[in-house]
Amino acid sequence: IKDVQFLLGNKYYSTSTSTIYESDKAPIKAIVIACNTATAYGKTDIENFIKTAGLNLKVIGVIGAGVRGALENIGKDENATIGIFATAGTVASNGYPNTVVEQKELLNYNGDIITFQQAGFGLAAAIDGEKDYLDNTLTSISKSYRGPSFTNTNAIVDRAILHRYNFDFSNNQILYNGSQENPTDIQINSVSNYIRYHVISFLEKIKNSDAKTKLKSVILGCTHYPFFENEFNDVFKYAYNYSENGVFVYRDFMEAEIRLVDPAINTAKELYSFLNSNNLFNDG
Repeated sequence: IKDVQFLLGNKYYSTSTSTIYESDKAPIKAIVIACNTATAYGKTDIENFIKTAGLNLKVIGVIGAGVRGALENIGKDENATIGIFATAGTVASNGYPNTVVEQKELLNYNGDIITFQQAGFGLAAAIDGEKDYLDNTLTSISKSYRGPSFTNTNAIVDRAILHRYNFDFSNNQILYNGSQENPTDIQINSVSNYIRYHVISFLEKIKNSDAKTKLKSVILGCTHYPFFENEFNDVFKYAYNYSENGVFVYRDFMEAEIRLVDPAINTAKELYSFLNSNNLFNDG
């Protein structure tokens, strides 16, 4: 709410050391919550605040926009599965599954649409280069490592399906004790291997469920993830074609082409549409 009050007001400090504030900040036309977790936990409070203040101001969150983007790939009467990759905080909020239910009804979707979530434990931190999750200078397992492993109860690497992850062991992208064929412990040390781990873990979750619908759309529900859209695509394609003893392991419950949804793009489109329809663009 303090952040919203700042955006609504006209006061600001021009530098971090300024002791006198300026008061010529222009009024805002809309509020965009450009973070999935902030949208999950803050959007309702912000909307209530705006309403209580008696303001006619549009609030756009990335979750609603992302869900609408995922539904665009699904027919009105089609049965389908939507996947959600997000941070642990966003997943815990159930913001995406709840919004799928809400938008499905609002937009008159009549098919059976179910959701599966994958908390991308360590992935955003690895993309940020946090040393406890990814350190390109390492050549052996670090005691400070906090990412997925054989023993991390928050993110278990399943030793029984180690071959399915298809980890890239080159250039210390996977660090291990023991041998590469039979490691006694493991440390993921590249963003692409984090993605391999999370996509396969996600698909295993669906495989072990009673889901009858096919995975068709996947929402990359963290602002970091779309920068690695190609890597996500590659792993989904690998999984679709992966077989053991002549049997495809994941193909029965996923489409050949999975649409990856970047909520930022849908958010930008919705903001543009709102500004355009309300004649709120500057002349230039």
